[in-house]
Amino acid sequence: MSLAILAAVGRRGALLGALAALLLVVSVAAPAWPQAATAPPEPSASEKETARQLMDVGDAKYAAGDFKAALDAYQAADAIMKVPTTGLALGRTQEKLGLLVEARDTLLRAARTPRQPQESPVVEQARKEAAALAESLLARIPTLKIELAKVPEGASVEVTIDGAAVAAGTVSFPRRISPGRHVVAASGPGLRRAQKEVTLKERQQAVVTLALERDPNAPVAASAPLPATAAAPAAAAPAAAPESHVSPLAWVGFGVGAVGILAGSATGIAALVMTSNLDDKCVNRVCGTNLQDDADVALTLSHVSTASFAVGGAGVVLGVVSLIFLSGAPEAAEKPAATAADVRLRPALAPGWLGLEGTF
Repeated sequence: MSLAILAAVGRRGALLGALAALLLVVSVAAPAWPQAATAPPEPSASEKETARQLMDVGDAKYAAGDFKAALDAYQAADAIMKVPTTGLALGRTQEKLGLLVEARDTLLRAARTPRQPQESPVVEQARKEAAALAESLLARIPTLKIELAKVPEGASVEVTIDGAAVAAGTVSFPRRISPGRHVVAASGPGLRRAQKEVTLKERQQAVVTLALERDPNAPVAASAPLPATAAAPAAAAPAAAPESHVSPLAWVGFGVGAVGILAGSATGIAALVMTSNLDDKCVNRVCGTNLQDDADVALTLSHVSTASFAVGGAGVVLGVVSLIFLSGAPEAAEKPAATAADVRLRPALAPGWLGLEGTF
């Protein structure tokens, strides 16, 4: 019985350990919870006093009916404070100027301003008034729908309203726009620009249709192919100058000649040096027994030098002959010329001479 209890406790401990490890992994791998946005820095005393003065100027201009001047003052004050009271004053002025879309955006921002500790009741009242005015403006904002007609297949079109580009995916949807005069235009590469003016009133739903056609005066793309009937006959390309051809036998011959001449020079110099030494030691070109080996070596070097010069000369002759008769002419290149792999050379040694044998 005690053993069963211990086993159960052991399994429970292992399970708890696994759960703890899993929680540790999740806590490390999971992203941190997003923190609340920090409040904007508190304006300084000088900035607050400036904002109060601007609000007084705005109130005076608003009461006098000079809404444009009031707008400038309220905008400056709201840029400093960004509180519901400045936002409400700015939104009201934008509404008076017919900027209903801009006014609603300003009022919604003022209504959604987070509440601060020990907030003045005036600020809370401004927040409520901003929310109510923003709601009332929604039904007054007119809508504009843009329709594009006669658009050539595959054409790229850009639509603008008062010079501001409209996102391509939203052109066909109705859009809210402030009342007043607006210019709607559409253009694209190779297309004739289409443009219309429209004056919107509050609560109006307007449709503007722009017909796009190809511009006959548009420059033709350089990459566009010419029609087959209008294509000019292609001028015959000048014949390329024939490339010179050097037979591989010429290279082989000159290579063998260079090696033979170098070997003949080296062995010849060695033979001359040894012969000069023997002349000093031998009498009437008769050498003693102790000098016979040196005499044989000198004679052998002399023969090797002569044979090497002969091989070198033969190689030079082969190179010159191949260069003259097998190289240069393009007609000769038409025939399969011998390649280095087709040339086989091997030394041939016989009593009294040394030479080369090969197949070409």
